[in-house]
Amino acid sequence: MLRYGIPNFRLPREVLDKEIKIIKDMGVDIKLNNKISSVKELFNKGFNAAFIGIGAQKEQILNLEGENNPRVIKALGFLKEIYGNENLDKIKLGKRVAVIGGGNTAIDAARTALRLGAEVTLFYRRTEAEMPAFSEEINQSKKEGVKFEFLQTPISIKTEKNSLKVEFVKMKLGAKDESGRPRPIPIDGSNFSLDFDNIIVAIGQKIEPINGIKIDTKGWPIFNKTNLNLEEGVYIGGDVVGLSSVVESIAMGRKAATQIHVYLGGKEEIKIDKQKPKPLISDQEVFLQKKIVIPTIDLNKHILNFDKIELSLDKNKAVCEAARCLQCDLCLYLSEISKPPVDMALFTQDNVNVVPEKGGVYTLFDEKKNIIEIKGSSNLRKNLLEKLESSNNIKFFKYEQDPMYSKRESELLQQFIKQHGEMPSGGDDLDDLF
Repeated sequence: MLRYGIPNFRLPREVLDKEIKIIKDMGVDIKLNNKISSVKELFNKGFNAAFIGIGAQKEQILNLEGENNPRVIKALGFLKEIYGNENLDKIKLGKRVAVIGGGNTAIDAARTALRLGAEVTLFYRRTEAEMPAFSEEINQSKKEGVKFEFLQTPISIKTEKNSLKVEFVKMKLGAKDESGRPRPIPIDGSNFSLDFDNIIVAIGQKIEPINGIKIDTKGWPIFNKTNLNLEEGVYIGGDVVGLSSVVESIAMGRKAATQIHVYLGGKEEIKIDKQKPKPLISDQEVFLQKKIVIPTIDLNKHILNFDKIELSLDKNKAVCEAARCLQCDLCLYLSEISKPPVDMALFTQDNVNVVPEKGGVYTLFDEKKNIIEIKGSSNLRKNLLEKLESSNNIKFFKYEQDPMYSKRESELLQQFIKQHGEMPSGGDDLDDLF
């Protein structure tokens, strides 16, 4: 599925080939073009355990009049034809293409058809909020030029001389169904027709029958969801137990490998040695900085080919991003995290280091949280660092940014005097404000 079901512009083949090579270099023996009729056959050949990860390769159909027309294409077959064929000139697709569906496969098919020069409209029977496709893929396809029509579904397909006439009906949303999403209900008298050259159907997949495996009423294998066990020595995971993402499928593979290890005599689960993380990265501004946006190639260029859209970060940005977001577990090693601006923070070097070097007003407190000083500054961090070096009776502080810091200082001081009848105990150089 990674090779033939996911477009090159999302997963470059050189990256996939590199990943597969790593697996082979670890010692995994990969046998291609071998048909297995049953798990029993594997055990007869001397294998002691098996993992079934055959996916859900059978595509759902619309069950509509006219669906057997060769210009009505199944999405996975379409993607496999494109990404398994080096000569794209042999692939014929009309100018007007309708895609039916709302999952990632539908989005991939739509974006692929767009790159073949088609005008693409995607029809989904619910609203965008209910689409199972990833939101970033939906947004990217919109930018590329895919048109979306929601709350519409086809009810018949008629063959014209040079096109397909598709009859649609508009939908409204009712009560939630077993999927947890609102059920689409046809609206009487809302039928309308549109002409297309091709229709790509992407409404889901199901599994092919598996010899010797019990299936539930919904058509999926019956297995132990806790340990992925199907029967003695046999484990299962991935799309074959219900449609999932690539990451979820890989996670199931690892979980099953652990179970197989124990089944074959391992004394405990597989463990990976992890180095204890550093106490805290030294520069907290890196820790708190915004996410680095992944660069992409120019929109006008990437819809003309199948090259990857997202570019790589340079080394410095990659290291910086890793320091920002891959150390979430450091929170477990910290006694307290203060990220000014807050109502009041401990007056420490680490907390002062994340204060911006901009104008504003800071307030200092003693250990009983009495105000010692209210002061405006053109450089908050610089002045607070100076205070940190010169005073040992300051225990807490807070600040607020304000380019009109002198005016704001005066306002805060007047509020303090009105409340307490005197100036803060530790203030200095205040006479020039009045």
